Amino acid sequence: MKLRRKLICAASAALMLFSGAGLLPGEMPSVSRPIVAEAASFTVNSTDVRLYAVQPDQKDYITIPSKYKKKFQLSVSGASDVSYSVLYYGDNGPVKVSSSGLITVSPQTQYQYRKDGYIWTYSTPQPGLELYRKISKVIFGTFTVRVSSGSEYVDVSVQVNDYSSVFVDNKLKTFVKETLSPLNDDKQKITEIAKYIAGYDYDYHYYTYRDMLIFGGGDCWASTGLACELARRAGMEAWERAGNMDLGAGSGHKNAMVKTADGRYFEVEAGYSGTAPRSYRVTERTSLFSYHYNTALEGKHIYQYDGFGDTVLDVPAELDGEPVVSIGSNCFNRNSSNYSPVSIHLPDTVKEIGSGAFFGRESLTEVNIPEGCTKLGEYAFGNNGMTSITVPSSVTEIGAYAFGFDKISDQPQKIESFTVYCEPGSAAWEYAGENGLARIAPPTPGDIDRNGSIDSIDLELFTVYITGGSDTPDIAVGDLNDDRSIDLRDYALLKRKLRDAKKEI
Repeated sequence: MKLRRKLICAASAALMLFSGAGLLPGEMPSVSRPIVAEAASFTVNSTDVRLYAVQPDQKDYITIPSKYKKKFQLSVSGASDVSYSVLYYGDNGPVKVSSSGLITVSPQTQYQYRKDGYIWTYSTPQPGLELYRKISKVIFGTFTVRVSSGSEYVDVSVQVNDYSSVFVDNKLKTFVKETLSPLNDDKQKITEIAKYIAGYDYDYHYYTYRDMLIFGGGDCWASTGLACELARRAGMEAWERAGNMDLGAGSGHKNAMVKTADGRYFEVEAGYSGTAPRSYRVTERTSLFSYHYNTALEGKHIYQYDGFGDTVLDVPAELDGEPVVSIGSNCFNRNSSNYSPVSIHLPDTVKEIGSGAFFGRESLTEVNIPEGCTKLGEYAFGNNGMTSITVPSSVTEIGAYAFGFDKISDQPQKIESFTVYCEPGSAAWEYAGENGLARIAPPTPGDIDRNGSIDSIDLELFTVYITGGSDTPDIAVGDLNDDRSIDLRDYALLKRKLRDAKKEI
């Protein structure tokens, strides 16, 4: 599977669809260039030729309609001694022109070799390398055919377009128009999408939805891509979701998430294998956190987040009526391209945080470790944007490089400016000392001036802040009710603390 994906990545170029006045679907815009040199005395029937082709392995699956030209005959007026050539390519280029002026598309032979664990593609044989396979491939783009007579010439722009993009686009438009558009309910539309996908065979040879529509089958990546594309064309938001941690899924499994116009979320699964008609599943999600049961801690274990575009996340304290007790390994590392978290808040119910749970999220600057949490896995907070962390004394087990380190995948490097707020003698205090990290006893909420006690000066400083006369207090000292904001409710709690302290005196 990996080898095939590397092959496709190395051998394929991104296909883009263009639209505009005078262009048929799937055409690429013409390249602006002078086409006549010094007013040639002869003329050519066209200086802008547009041809269509498909890859050789697609010919048995796609028929190009007659209105999409596969070849073009040039004719010249005003000259008899005419010759034709393809600039820069000669007789073996992506297009050919005969001695009579017939322009045709010419598939190119490519040689693929194994090297350093990857597949490399070359246009000529490479002695000394292990040949993986030899393929024939149409090169799409704009080329120049020169029509010459004596010292005069006319350049003809020849644009070779991929008809398979037109074929795929037409299939998608037809399904949306005939099946989805008549439906009023988005869930019905999503169900019809899943059913349509299940009408194709599971075929591990193809991993894009384009190939699935062309060849009649594809893997879970192809199914996911097709679900997302159809949902978007039906006016909904959609994105890929990592499914490899789901029960029964393979190591590279994916499926789709779809958000309806009224804010509902659905997970779309078109099956892991089998021939059409395959099984499919559309599940409405009550939470964007994926989870299962943690037997040891008797609660829910969150193993990934499935949302899109979010920057602030609040992990729920409860799922299906049971407490959230653990955050899984690499939890917020999965689906990493779908969102860029800045702040993640964990509930007080969390007891364990797994290895690499917040690893590699460079946008992440704030995560709280709840009181009562006992374990931080190795690399849990590595390679992200945090410059400090507050670790409660309840944490008794801390894995290697759990926080305060960068470039863990290569050679771990200590973040020199990193600060650990923790109680002296705690596991975090010892961890910071062993790794040369700055360690400071955490401030007391309400101790605005950080002098070690809460008094009337702190209330005065808070009063100045509330009336708009000073900077915001640090969240660690100003957020007395632990709701991640500093407001009048915290001010009221501070006043109550001082009042209670006076009563005790």
